[in-house]
Amino acid sequence: MKFKIAFLIFILFSFKKAAPHYLKEIKSVQDFKILSSEPLTNKYSDVTSVKVIYDLETKELYFANSMYYKFHYEFCEANIEPDLYLGRFNVDNYAADSPDRRYLLCNINYFKHLNEYGVELSPSDYMPQNQIELMMAEIKKVVFFGENLRLMLSTERLQSLSLKFSKTFKLLTPEEIYKSMKVQSVSEGKAIGNLRFVDDLTNEVNTLKRTDIIVIRETPLVLPHVAGIIVAEFQTPLSHLTILGRNRKVPVLALKNVFENEELKALEGKNVLLNVFPTFYKLYETTESSDNEYKNKPKIKLTCDLEIKDLVSVSYYKRDLSDYIGNKASNFSLLHALSKNGKFKVPEASFAIPFSHYNLHAHQSGAQKLIDALLLKEGQFDHQDSLKVKLKAIRKAIKSTEIDPSLLSLVEDRIKSNGGFTKMRFRSSTNAEDAKGFSGAGLYASKTGIIGDEKKSVSEAILKVWASLWSYEAFMEREYFNIDQSYVQMGILVHRAFPEEEVNGVIITKNLYRPGYLGFIVNAQLGNESVVQPRKGVTCDQFICYPETNVNIQPLETVIDVITLSSLNKGKLTMSAEEIQHLADEVYELKMSLYRRFGRRFVFEDYALDIEFKLEKGTRDLYIKQVRLYND
Repeated sequence: MKFKIAFLIFILFSFKKAAPHYLKEIKSVQDFKILSSEPLTNKYSDVTSVKVIYDLETKELYFANSMYYKFHYEFCEANIEPDLYLGRFNVDNYAADSPDRRYLLCNINYFKHLNEYGVELSPSDYMPQNQIELMMAEIKKVVFFGENLRLMLSTERLQSLSLKFSKTFKLLTPEEIYKSMKVQSVSEGKAIGNLRFVDDLTNEVNTLKRTDIIVIRETPLVLPHVAGIIVAEFQTPLSHLTILGRNRKVPVLALKNVFENEELKALEGKNVLLNVFPTFYKLYETTESSDNEYKNKPKIKLTCDLEIKDLVSVSYYKRDLSDYIGNKASNFSLLHALSKNGKFKVPEASFAIPFSHYNLHAHQSGAQKLIDALLLKEGQFDHQDSLKVKLKAIRKAIKSTEIDPSLLSLVEDRIKSNGGFTKMRFRSSTNAEDAKGFSGAGLYASKTGIIGDEKKSVSEAILKVWASLWSYEAFMEREYFNIDQSYVQMGILVHRAFPEEEVNGVIITKNLYRPGYLGFIVNAQLGNESVVQPRKGVTCDQFICYPETNVNIQPLETVIDVITLSSLNKGKLTMSAEEIQHLADEVYELKMSLYRRFGRRFVFEDYALDIEFKLEKGTRDLYIKQVRLYND
């Protein structure tokens, strides 16, 4: 064994010694492979990349070997300008209209699924149009794919110049790249288990085992308790499946046409290892066995305070609010406090219904007896059909029992005194969601209640939200995380509803595509179309944005790295550059405030919040409606 390791080290050292530090031209596929590596930002799959440097002073072009140089700066300092200062290099060679720009810097990306080569600028590079044209012309002369070389319209600025560029050379849009992808890493990780193709998940879910790695056609409404998932539909980075998969640390892979993949089908029924990396995956037969530690974990007992009976104002934040109104309402209260010094709004007319009212109703309705009976016996949760029947009976008991008239009167009087809003949103706020280690994304209900409306009454909204605590999806997710179900309680956050909105979206305050670097990931969509559970065939805006306070190279410019665009908005971003910059700046301030309070144990760049926002219909005012820790 020692001999084999020593031999491998010798081979790698010999290869590195023989490989060139750079080439002046790329004559073949082999030349490209020698120089290339994975790109620094893993926003697309099946991509390899080569760094390009054009020296404006000497008129020389270099294709750098990524084995030696991770960044353009490293190459320039090692081969052209010794003792080059990084800060000065960045300002001179990326800033808009810099009189001291010496280098034109870019990457050439090879997209395997497209069989295309695309030139990509750094999102923070404001290289002028004439210099982009010069760089493209110089590269085309000395690469074997010159006639087919394309410029990637990877930023909002480049997209605005697309008509001018289209007269000179070929273009490559984010939508073309995204739609042609065959593989998407949804949740990274490794699992060993039995590979199983599941044609109808609804009918076969009872037969699944924790050691199965399943292949399914469509996005499941519930994340099954399995070792890993391969799904035929692509996911948004912030979809419920993505968040739940990362929360569980379960590998999830999107693979188009997976049911027609003969190589995978040949492994059906076999013990396999699935390893999902940021831009690729490995799947092969193995003799290793899976390690299931689930039953050895201690039960998690949640905290709850049932003494508070009054409706709770969320205008003033206190640390112990979550103990009696739940995590969502407590986080909303903190948002409310921070909005007073920010340039964003939170939904108006807000208050919370504490746990105690749900708990009282559960006992008065008989639901608590059913819950106690369900939780009495260990191991019965393996019988899914029986479990679903019992959970349905619990929900029915909650919904069919009239709400306490005194509570209903309290709630309706509070609404009537809260600024003239009569259409309200009632949102789940449990002690088993929006928490460190357990997001609970999409598990519970939110309902609209309207004063004086018989079909969408306030009482009906409250009862449906309470009942959703015992949905099959929520129960099984809590069971997966070994939460003691007897401690679970439901509060309700209430605020005014939005009849219509211009844009809705989710933002993660962490660069998911380049760990350790600044950048916020945004999914945004027109109107009320969901970004976390979109209709089949609908895509939303996906982009990376940067707060102004941290883009040192471009302090006065908006930097937007576009991954793909909404399929509902005719090839344009759903938000303007100014709106995106405003969102990034406000969210940065939120992140800073919460980091100082709760996040000191994290590196700042890795401290991630999951934030829901919207732009109001007509005014396009920025509203932030939810914040929680992003668990990955």
